[in-house]
Amino acid sequence: MESESGSMCAASRDSVNSVCDAIDSQLQVLCWFLSCVVFSNARQDEERRLKY
Repeated sequence: MESESGSMCAASRDSVNSVCDAIDSQLQVLCWFLSCVVFSNARQDEERRLKY
């Protein structure tokens, strides 16, 4: 699952790129991480709904 979330993070980068680029470089890593986590969780919730 973790390797899968890694590819999800890559996919989410385009959607958050402009937001994270506007943020101070020190906070950029945190921005990527948070957006990645949020995106991954949203994707997993969708998959759970489809299963049941």
